[in-house]
Amino acid sequence: MVRRLLEQRPELAYSVSCTTRDPRPGEVDGRDYRFVSRHEFDTLVEDGAFLEWAEVFGHRYGTLAGPIRLRLRRTETEAGLSRRLAGARGEMAEAPRFDFIVVNDQVDRAAAEVAAIIDGVPGVKTAPDDPRG
Repeated sequence: MVRRLLEQRPELAYSVSCTTRDPRPGEVDGRDYRFVSRHEFDTLVEDGAFLEWAEVFGHRYGTLAGPIRLRLRRTETEAGLSRRLAGARGEMAEAPRFDFIVVNDQVDRAAAEVAAIIDGVPGVKTAPDDPRG
């Protein structure tokens, strides 16, 4: 789904996540994921390097804050950037209260939903099992 969305939206960028799982056949470190040891992952967590992270089926996955390019904008001091990143972590904790949920079960539809959300197109629905309707 992400690949399709990036084809449709060249202004978006792909963020390579970190994971503690072993690479699958054909996966390349730094392209598909950044493969790290559990110890390295724990150190990154302790250093506050992730915007968000989770454990899924015994492996950890996380989005590094660095590659998101906020520093390259040069619109924030380091203190301001730290406040923004802390705010982002708080927002991620509120994910159940988000306005949109996109279920990635059909690539074309999911990419179209995300594009519609970005464009602010009315009528985009939340997931059918979303308690908010």
